[in-house]
Amino acid sequence: MKLFDPAMVALQNAIKRSAAMQANIARDIANSSTPGYAGSFADALESAEKKRRKRQGLESQKATLEGNMASLSRLNLYHSACSKLLTTKLSILKTVAAMGKK
Repeated sequence: MKLFDPAMVALQNAIKRSAAMQANIARDIANSSTPGYAGSFADALESAEKKRRKRQGLESQKATLEGNMASLSRLNLYHSACSKLLTTKLSILKTVAAMGKK
């Protein structure tokens, strides 16, 4: 019997990925005024954005500081939601374990 279900493992992985992505975006934002700096996350974001725009028939656009800030905000919400879900699942597990003692 496994103690943690696949949803908990998926939430843990999502939290780790979003934290890594937040770190990359924060680095891109911090170095945005550095001449010649090409952001690591901005490049990946721009590539995904180009594909999306190509599907919609729109011309591609360079990722901007505002775009990075918006991405960081979305990731923050996602990270918070995953953390809340994981906390809730752990609380349920704690309650079940406490009931088993009785």
